[in-house]
Amino acid sequence: MSSRFEYDLYTHLIDVILNAGQLAFQYHGQGVGQEAKDGPNLSQRIVTPGDKAIDAFLRKEITGTFPDISLYSEEAGWWNPGKPYLIVQDAIDGSKIFDEGSDFYSITLAVQYREGNKYETIFGFTLLPHRHQLFKAVKDNGAQLNDREIRVAGTSSLVDAVIAEEEGWDDEKRSPDFRRFAGLPMKGRIRPYSSAAVLAYIAAGESLPADERIDGLTFLSLSPHDYLASQLILEEAGGVLTARHRSGMTYFGSRFDIVASNKALHQQLREVSGV
Repeated sequence: MSSRFEYDLYTHLIDVILNAGQLAFQYHGQGVGQEAKDGPNLSQRIVTPGDKAIDAFLRKEITGTFPDISLYSEEAGWWNPGKPYLIVQDAIDGSKIFDEGSDFYSITLAVQYREGNKYETIFGFTLLPHRHQLFKAVKDNGAQLNDREIRVAGTSSLVDAVIAEEEGWDDEKRSPDFRRFAGLPMKGRIRPYSSAAVLAYIAAGESLPADERIDGLTFLSLSPHDYLASQLILEEAGGVLTARHRSGMTYFGSRFDIVASNKALHQQLREVSGV
C-alpha cells in the first residue's frame, strides 16, 4: 500500500464487508421477493431484499467514512464519479442461490485507482459469509484466504480438472466452440452460480481439500462487477483471467466472456471454449 489513505481504506473495507456478511444472514434463504433487474434478459436476472439491503449498507458505510471516492454498484449504479479511487461492489453475487438457501454466494468489493484515463484494481475482497471465508488481495502483494497465503492448484490437463462452466442467458449467442467444449472429458463439471466465489476457489486451489477444489471457469456474458475483485485475488495467487468483450457501449454496461484458471490450463481452456 502506497499511502496511509490506502491502508485506512483497506482496513475499513475489511470491517465493512465482514459486517455486511452478518447482515446477509438475516436475508439468506427467504425464497421471496425475487424480481427482474433492469436490462436485457429480465426473466433471468433477479434481485432479492438482501441484495438491496446489503448494497445500501455497503454504500452508507463506505461513503460515510470516505466521502471523496467514487463508487459503482450493480443495484444503484454510480455515486460521485470521477475520483481517483473507485470502489466496485456487488452486494450478492449468486442472488438466486442465496435466496434458495445455498451457502455458495459471495459479497465482493474491488478498489481501483485511476492513473490518467485508466483504472487498475489495487485491492480485492470476496466474502463467502456462510462459509466464514474472506478472500483478499493487494496488488503485487499476494492473496489470502482469511490469514493464509493461497496459490492456484497445479492441475495441468483438462482430463484431471474440475471446471465451472456457464454459457450465460443469451441462447442466440452461444458458440459452437462452447457446445463442443461441453462434450469433452474432464474430472468434473459444476455450475458457477457465483462466479466471484468460483474465481476465489480457483485462486485457493492449492489450499483447499481435494473435494472442494475448482481448476477453471468459463462463463459467457459476465459484467465487470461480477469478477473484478476475484480477478485480482486469482492473479495474485498465480492464476490468469481472460475477458473478451461481448456487448455494451460503456465499461460497466458491457458483458464479457471469461476464461480463468492456472497458467498451465489457461490456453487449453481458451482453445476449447473459443474465448
